[in-house]
Amino acid sequence: MTLFGFKPIAANAKLNRKLVTFLICFFLSLFFWFIITFSKEYTSTLIFPLSYTNLPKTKVVVNRLPESIAIDINASGFTILYYKLIFHSPAVKVDLKELKAYRDGFSYLAVNSKLDKLNRQFGRSLKIMKVSPDTIFANLSKRLSKTVPVKLNGILGFNKDYQMKDSIQLRPSRVVISGPEEQINKIRYAETVPVNLTDIDNTVSRNVKLLLANDTTPIEVSSPQIELYVDVLKVTEETMDVPVQIDNLPKGYSLKIFPDKVSLKFTAPFEEFKKMDVNSFRVRVDFLKKNGTRKLKVELVKKPLSVNSVKISPDKLEYIIRK
Repeated sequence: MTLFGFKPIAANAKLNRKLVTFLICFFLSLFFWFIITFSKEYTSTLIFPLSYTNLPKTKVVVNRLPESIAIDINASGFTILYYKLIFHSPAVKVDLKELKAYRDGFSYLAVNSKLDKLNRQFGRSLKIMKVSPDTIFANLSKRLSKTVPVKLNGILGFNKDYQMKDSIQLRPSRVVISGPEEQINKIRYAETVPVNLTDIDNTVSRNVKLLLANDTTPIEVSSPQIELYVDVLKVTEETMDVPVQIDNLPKGYSLKIFPDKVSLKFTAPFEEFKKMDVNSFRVRVDFLKKNGTRKLKVELVKKPLSVNSVKISPDKLEYIIRK
């Protein structure tokens, strides 16, 4: 029998039963220890976020209020473990309606004197012993609101084959700001965060934040971000020969200019250029501006609105006066 391995198998089975029995006893002991230990009451310090309510609509808090509070609690181990393990602790509400005037525009709220109210926020699961900070100070100022224009803080660069179709659009173009009277009175416009776009070859439509809409100031903005919209057109670079007109020539005089046409090199939207001819432009020399010089300067006095970057060649013309 031994040769065929029956006795070792029986021994292994017996050993396995002992191991299973040991593990069951161990985990039962651990379970009861856990229940007994965490059922007892302990004192611990927990951190909770603060939530402020009932601030008067005509007032604004200038200073930065505490964002969290440390609370010494007395509770069962299970309750303490629960608050230590949850990812989002419940916010402790502070009623600013209970602020009391202090000095130099400051008001205060003695949180330690409101422990009963704080206890009611948590129910019977724990008892609050002490809080820190025990007093909250608030610098209150008169709230002022006004409407200001939005200003783009940025540089837009276009691809050489494109140009802006219309003006830059900011939507909304005006926002309502509200906050401490002293600060609001100094603000003339709401500026965007820096925006730098280069080689634009398509319509731009993007949301841009306003500098005033941040957590470091007590200023509120009706629209924390605005839409920047820029429409573009494909352009073409063209050249056109245009006759030069003579202005302010006195009676009895004749003026001969050399040459009598100039070349205009410009960029324009492709679709618009197809509608243009020499009558779309007017260039001139002014007889009254000769001032004894041997050449008259060529001036561009008329062009389509969509035409940009006009270069005149030649830009000065020789002339002969006859009386």
